[in-house]
Order: sequence, then C-alpha cells, then structure tokens
Amino acid sequence: MGNPFLFEKSLDDKVIDVLNRFSDKKQTLIFCATKKTTEALCKLLASNMKPQLKPIGFNKFYDENLQSLVSKGFAYHHAGIPPDDRSLIEELFIKGDIQILCATSTLAHGVNLPAHLVIVKGTNQWRGGSKGYEKLSRSMVTQMIGRAGRPGFDDKGIAVIMTSKDDKYFYENAVNQNEVVESNILGYLTEALCAEITQTVIEDISDAISWLKNTFFYIRVRKNPEKYGFLISQNIQELEEKLKELCMK
Repeated sequence: MGNPFLFEKSLDDKVIDVLNRFSDKKQTLIFCATKKTTEALCKLLASNMKPQLKPIGFNKFYDENLQSLVSKGFAYHHAGIPPDDRSLIEELFIKGDIQILCATSTLAHGVNLPAHLVIVKGTNQWRGGSKGYEKLSRSMVTQMIGRAGRPGFDDKGIAVIMTSKDDKYFYENAVNQNEVVESNILGYLTEALCAEITQTVIEDISDAISWLKNTFFYIRVRKNPEKYGFLISQNIQELEEKLKELCMK
C-alpha cells in the first residue's frame, strides 16, 4: 500500500463519487484517520458539492471554520474542537440539520449518530508519533459501519469501506462475519481443570473427559485439529486419548 497518509489522501476525490452514488441526498457520516484530514475533507466537500439541506438558523461556534461549513450543511467532529462545538454538532446532526459529517474514529465510541450512509475513508488510523499508523481493528470498523441506517427515517443503511487491495479480504470477513473464533482454553487448561476439581465437578478422568466434551475447545479441536497441535483424524477414539493426555498433565 505504501505511505498510508498518501493513500488516504488519494481517496478524497473518490469520496465525492461514493456520495453521489450512494447518499441519495440523505445524511452521511464519514470516518477519517486524523483530525487534519477530517477538516480537510469536510472543506473539500463543502467547496465541491451543493448543499442538499435547507439553510439552518444561526448557531454560534467557537470554531470559525465550523460556523461557515454548518451554514452549508457540512461539519467535522474530533477531539480537538471545543466541547461546546462538539455537542452542538451532535445536536444538529441528530436533528437532521447537518447533511455530511466528517469525524475521527472517536465518534464511533461516543454518542450514537446514525446516518443513511457511512463511509470509512481508509482503514489506517494515526496513533501518534511513537506508533504511527495502525490498521483499524475489525471490531472498530464493525462499530463504525453499524451507524448506517436511521430507525424511523430509513428502511436500510449503506456502508462503504475504502481500503487497500491488501486489506480488502480482512475487512470483508469482518463485514460478512466470516471470521472464525478459536478457543484459547488450551493455554489455561490446567487452571480450568483445577477449578472444576475443587468444585467437585471433576472427580476422575472420566469426569474430565465428559467436561471437556462440553467445551467450545472440544468443538474447535474436531473442526480444526491442526490449530491445536492434533493430527487430522476422523477417529474420535484418538481424540479422546489426546484429551486424556492433556488431563494428566
């Protein structure tokens, strides 16, 4: 992918195409990587797109740039603007007075601001000079795109994730919920067994085998034995012998 900053910058013009194609002139929430890119994109969109909302009444912002942008139906939201301005932006967006809101990922953790269209502009987030850019987690992206769809206003929502070819399948799996969850109990099996023994749930090897057969670990071992260090085998007896060995450790 090269330089994450340059890659995200290259997406600016593509955002306009996405808006024209999917927004249906309804409210849109765009997540950006940094405070600066959030403001820059908002100004770019306001300069190149006609506002689709009716002019709203006068609102006093400490941030003079916001004062001008909001009058056109655009706004940005990040931790660097005054708290009163952030609160007012949230209020106006909920009321429907702001059509396009550009924000950093911190908004995904805060107040619930649903929109018809959600755009994730780039999937790398700036973590400061010591860390640089880091890939957004699947859970974070899922939380972002979960804002698409406004109950009572829309019967559907649209989410667009703009990412590199290298990361395409990583986020497709997250959206389609294709990520396989594996068990981590193997690393704590001794402690888990001891806990069950002290509670008299397990009193002998037979009890231990029965207990293990009712765990998620047992299910995943049968589905994906190589993941847990077992050879592929259809013979359940072999699997039970392996489990007995684990219980004896």
